[in-house]
Amino acid sequence: MSTSNGGTGPFIGSPGKIGPKRSIRSMYWANIAPSLPELQAQVLNSLGLAIQQDLATGIWHGNWLQHTMEHLPEDESILFLDVDAFPLSGDIVEHAFRAAEQGGIFGVAHVANHIDPTFIYAGPMFLCLSKRTWNALGQPSLRDDDEFDVAGRLTAVARDRDVKVDLIFPSFVARPKWAMPNGNCLGTATFYEGSVFHLFESRALTNGQAIFAMVAEAVIRREPIDFIKLHWRLNSIGNQLADRAYAKWTRTKHKIARRAKWLGRG
Repeated sequence: MSTSNGGTGPFIGSPGKIGPKRSIRSMYWANIAPSLPELQAQVLNSLGLAIQQDLATGIWHGNWLQHTMEHLPEDESILFLDVDAFPLSGDIVEHAFRAAEQGGIFGVAHVANHIDPTFIYAGPMFLCLSKRTWNALGQPSLRDDDEFDVAGRLTAVARDRDVKVDLIFPSFVARPKWAMPNGNCLGTATFYEGSVFHLFESRALTNGQAIFAMVAEAVIRREPIDFIKLHWRLNSIGNQLADRAYAKWTRTKHKIARRAKWLGRG
């Protein structure tokens, strides 16, 4: 894993230690808007929390997760965040770490519709677990493959071993895009039970930085989030056109990946 600072990568704000045996980490590529990691760190700092943000350009998300877990001290727990996600309060972070320290897994409910639209699992955009639990489960891979998207296998193995997986579900989605098998949905600017925010596909939005900033600044200032304004800004004509183009590119990318895997088996 090619990063600086002794293999941990540069970070914005303080190192991700929030206690002697707890840490919060996220990763990003250099092509992400600089305001996203900056605002993420500011939100965490405003909640009295620290986050380490690894600049890991060219390293796939699942590989970074795997590398981080492999090098996590044996007695520590970790909260993973996507760079365009953050908690809305410190309470949910404390709840997540307590669940992890009691031997469980805590995360936001996620579905990879391009692999299995019926499988709900703890998504890596807000995922908390301990090194002891990961070891006890046999260190399941956090990489994506033909059966699971990133971190999906962790939930599957945990359920097979009767390890508790606590999930929080979407409570408001400013722009619904993907169905969930329980009748819920995911989409751009998803809020999970009033506790976690995830922008989703930040690079595809014409005003993604502004939307991210709108929610982040509300949390930092301890102000109510204007959900109506958020909805209207997300459903602009420009965002709809950008979304169609990004969806087309995503479908093409998955076709190329499947074709490459098929050829590799030949």
